[in-house]
Amino acid sequence: MLKTSRVLIAATMAAAFSLPSVASAQTWANWTTPGAGTLAGTLGATSISYAGTFDGYQLSDGTTRTASVGSSGGCGFAFYTCLTAPYTSPGVGAPTNDGFIQYTGVRRGTITFGAAVTNPLIAFISVGQPNTPVRYNFFGNSFTVLSDNNTNAAAWGTGTHTEAGNIITGNEFSGTIQLNGVFNSFTFEVMDPENWHGITVGVQSVVPEPSTYALMGAGLLTVGIASRRRRKA
Repeated sequence: MLKTSRVLIAATMAAAFSLPSVASAQTWANWTTPGAGTLAGTLGATSISYAGTFDGYQLSDGTTRTASVGSSGGCGFAFYTCLTAPYTSPGVGAPTNDGFIQYTGVRRGTITFGAAVTNPLIAFISVGQPNTPVRYNFFGNSFTVLSDNNTNAAAWGTGTHTEAGNIITGNEFSGTIQLNGVFNSFTFEVMDPENWHGITVGVQSVVPEPSTYALMGAGLLTVGIASRRRRKA
């Protein structure tokens, strides 16, 4: 009986750890407070702020100081109104707030978090044009591209991107990247002028799936039963 219990314990725990055990979830910046060269808001339970240069913004309540020119592409200036596809590739959920920072020129800014953040996310909208590339430089910080609009059209159609070191170049690029590491703040530069593009910032959390809780609970229960039987023996 003791041998059987040990085998059951091992099998149950192995099954628990071999299954996909986490689900991705994102929290996106809630931009609420503009200032001279600044934006501030919340990011989940902590604060977030931007300091630097920019050409416009849209707060999460829809308040807009827009620098955009030309067609709105049928989506207005709302960041996510009809741009679901580029942000919901595997592992990336659609941003839930409508706030973002707009750029038209060469600009530099620093994002600061109220508490250290692991692997922050940056969502882009309409970076560059088909024949007008726009580069973002992250100054020594590596990144991973999580989603793009190469096959899923955003408001202005599909786009492409290229990567070279810590620089990402977009030609009508919309999508999401992840900065790799733990950050209290990071600085980036928009290296090229263009009619209009924008970004927002988020974090990715890991949430255990219900199946994992169930299997771990079964394993712990089995351990408890086996220990009780050992004591009786």
